[in-house]
Amino acid sequence: ELIESFVEEVLRLEAPAQGLPRFPTRDVDLHGVTIPAGSTVFVMYGSANHDESVFDDADDMVLDRRARGHSKPHLAFSVGPHFCLGARLARTEGRLALERLLPHMSDLSLSTNRSPERSANPLLRGFSRLDLVFGAAHDDLAHRPPLGQFAYRRDDFAQRVHRADVWAHLAV
Repeated sequence: ELIESFVEEVLRLEAPAQGLPRFPTRDVDLHGVTIPAGSTVFVMYGSANHDESVFDDADDMVLDRRARGHSKPHLAFSVGPHFCLGARLARTEGRLALERLLPHMSDLSLSTNRSPERSANPLLRGFSRLDLVFGAAHDDLAHRPPLGQFAYRRDDFAQRVHRADVWAHLAV
């Protein structure tokens, strides 16, 4: 299904955790460089997920990547003993959210009034501002605040969006 492929490609391209520090317990030689025991190494998963030697068209969203025979997993949730315990839940939440929201969002688009703003945190990727426009098809609830324009800002989310109304609209 395209939604599952989309979730995997978004995780690969825009992994929420871009990297984490690691602390070698012994000296390690890597490509002619010695990393001393006890030092801090910052592993950049986000960069590895864009590696052209691993992923064809690494900077593009390719929804049929697996159908093309590419089976190498991305590192959005790390690997081995550091693999994220919440990976399955995150994938399921993303899939369910899209399955539930997309039928109601046929004319969803980015607002042209403001550009998206990325959060400044180098470890966690996300937006501090993302203005979306819901088309006229979503303004059919006259007794509720209009859903015509929706601005997401973490600091004022509760004041600008009536969450109960959004969920009530989606439950229709």
